[in-house]
Amino acid sequence: MFIDETNAVEPIDMTPSWKTGWEDFCKFKDSDIHAEIDERTILPEEDDVNWRLATAADVNRIGCDLLNEKHIVDALMKFDKALRYVEHKLYMYNRDDRVQNMRVQIMLNRAACHFHNRIWSAVVKDCSTVLSLQPQNKQAHLLIGKAYEEKGQAKLARYHFDAASKLEAKPHKVFPQYAPDLNLHV
Repeated sequence: MFIDETNAVEPIDMTPSWKTGWEDFCKFKDSDIHAEIDERTILPEEDDVNWRLATAADVNRIGCDLLNEKHIVDALMKFDKALRYVEHKLYMYNRDDRVQNMRVQIMLNRAACHFHNRIWSAVVKDCSTVLSLQPQNKQAHLLIGKAYEEKGQAKLARYHFDAASKLEAKPHKVFPQYAPDLNLHV
């Protein structure tokens, strides 16, 4: 069959309008973080762990700043991103205390975001993960206890509050503004 080029139809651009410029926006937000190395760069194993921890710490710090400025959704996105850096190839590094400590810190920050948004099941999930990694974490016990209290599960709340009261306080840099709500002494 012969196609007449004078009657040919031009292809229609099917790109959704919301996607226009999205890649540029994403690059702009994190362009200041370790711009000289991207995720596709192959590094020796120890350098890869150090780079991932440093990048996760930077993204976590940005998330903490956003949380302190009450930009909860943006902070939550940063904490999720930081967690992805830490959990990449976690099966290889799960015995590294630095990785586990960073993971705990990020998950506590993320739980603080969920606490602020009153998403109790997410607070319970993140704090349960923290307690599986560090059973003696006072902030996790306090947050999960408060979440259970808000959910109306008094026995579980009391258990975690009792566990927290038996532990020595380890200050956490994100929680001072939540201290009155959580009865934290920071």
